[in-house]
Amino acid sequence: NYLVSFLTFDEIYLIKISFMEKYIPTFTDITLWQKRNFINTGGTRAKFVSVNEQGEVFYFKGSKETREGDIRYPLEFWSEILSSKIGQILGFEILDYNIGYDSKHIQKIGCLSKSMINQNDERLTEGITYLKGFSPNYNPLVDKKKYTFHFIKQALIHHKIDKHLQYLIDTIIFDCIVGNSDRHQENWGFIRKYIEIKIENLINSQNDSSKNWVQKIRNLFLNKRKKEIHNRKKVRKIIRINLEESTRFSPIYDSGCCLAREKNDDEIQLMNKDIQLIEKYINKGKSEIHWDEKKVTHFNLVELLLNDYADIVKNRIKKVKENFDANNIISLVNNIDANLPDFCNEYKLTKERKEVIIKIVNLRI
Repeated sequence: NYLVSFLTFDEIYLIKISFMEKYIPTFTDITLWQKRNFINTGGTRAKFVSVNEQGEVFYFKGSKETREGDIRYPLEFWSEILSSKIGQILGFEILDYNIGYDSKHIQKIGCLSKSMINQNDERLTEGITYLKGFSPNYNPLVDKKKYTFHFIKQALIHHKIDKHLQYLIDTIIFDCIVGNSDRHQENWGFIRKYIEIKIENLINSQNDSSKNWVQKIRNLFLNKRKKEIHNRKKVRKIIRINLEESTRFSPIYDSGCCLAREKNDDEIQLMNKDIQLIEKYINKGKSEIHWDEKKVTHFNLVELLLNDYADIVKNRIKKVKENFDANNIISLVNNIDANLPDFCNEYKLTKERKEVIIKIVNLRI
């Protein structure tokens, strides 16, 4: 307040513009980057991994494709970028997405994100691994109703990482704000550090004062598998050991199934003229994470979580309210494609679509 008293209106406005500029997505041409098509990134959208001149790993993601190769929702990558920037403005721990362009790819334009892990000593383990580790017979394609908040909670308790449950709740609240309907088992996870040790060194080690996890593995190889290792023709020379104390919940990622990305231009125009259509659209959306084996709306799921996690839910909503400014949302959405070069003008969002997105976010909050 003391600072503001010494500033003119124009100076305050410029500070506000400067604040918003950091959220406007950058445009990067990755055509000449080294592409790694062989890496499986999961999911159903067109993806590949690219490495820039500095050796940094980035993920390019287009819009969802059908089995026939058609692009189902051409503007879905914008929803990913928008939800990322909205999440940052509201104070969520979320992966940063910007605009990527590859002139040689089928989908030339998409969202681009830097790898959330250090490639040398970290790995991302997706939620499905923990769920199947807890319930080996769980099949997400068949057991869709079993994908509940309580099931996830039980799995995290089983793996002794339930202290991170609050970050899953944060993710659910974020999904409620943007209306993301696809928080499936591969769209959240944990990041862990690991070290690599040569098995030969482990077996031959005479250091009995080593850490517990080294001693356990050393004993395992010495007592149970030493003969087996020596008798095999092909033997793994290196073993990876996870450092469990470093486990952390991943930033929120893959949140593009939101913000009316599935609506065509005609539907968008109708929604823009009739606020009741937008309200109906908002109230209809449901969370992918079930409750008591039933799909519920995003808002109902947050309400249900209030019963057992009131402090976590209320604290997060308080932070959202503190960070929320409707004018910031308007500025972000209207300028989301400001850095597109002229030869990419065809990918810009229409004025009507931007207006609908603004109304959706403000109404949801």
